[in-house]
Amino acid sequence: LPSHSRSICVYEEVHSIKTKEKPETHALFLKKLAQVLPQDCKPIIVTDTGFKTPWFRSVLAQGWDFVGRTRLPNFYSVDEESWQCITHLYKKATRHAQAFIGYIARRNPLKCQLAIYK
Repeated sequence: LPSHSRSICVYEEVHSIKTKEKPETHALFLKKLAQVLPQDCKPIIVTDTGFKTPWFRSVLAQGWDFVGRTRLPNFYSVDEESWQCITHLYKKATRHAQAFIGYIARRNPLKCQLAIYK
């Protein structure tokens, strides 16, 4: 929820190391979140590193959007043909955010907007 130029978390969960990266855990989280939100709500799910493209695809399948950080061992591409390690973007980062449409995850590419900044 937006509030005075900040966001307020509507729903969150904390999981043990045994369950935190399981697809079942992610699916149940999205199901519970959908139950507490108004039906016409289109949230932006904000995640830190550690979440991978299956998670992002699940969020998109709900009709929602996401913001997530990505890091090693991820690869990115701007054309789905030439892939580079995500670390190649680090040296291009400046104090001014730069955004472009690209793909992450070489084996099962996900088209998304990528942004880099320091």
